[in-house]
Amino acid sequence: MIRATKLEFMEGTTIRVTFSDGSVKELDLSTLYGRNPQLKQLEDRAFFTSGKLGSFAIAWGEYLDIDVDTVYEEGKTV
Repeated sequence: MIRATKLEFMEGTTIRVTFSDGSVKELDLSTLYGRNPQLKQLEDRAFFTSGKLGSFAIAWGEYLDIDVDTVYEEGKTV
């Protein structure tokens, strides 16, 4: 099973995630607003950069998260 090992906050609402298979993916989370309007909260830079990486999700507080599989599948390889 592939796990996320590193999280970086890029410009805007873009994250860069490194995975255990060595791949690195970037995803602009604003592209997910249509499916998850709650992600608009991430436009607040301080809140955005408060995200914490777990093995299977990136979480902002207790109520907002994104599955790292989404980043792996939809993110751009860098």
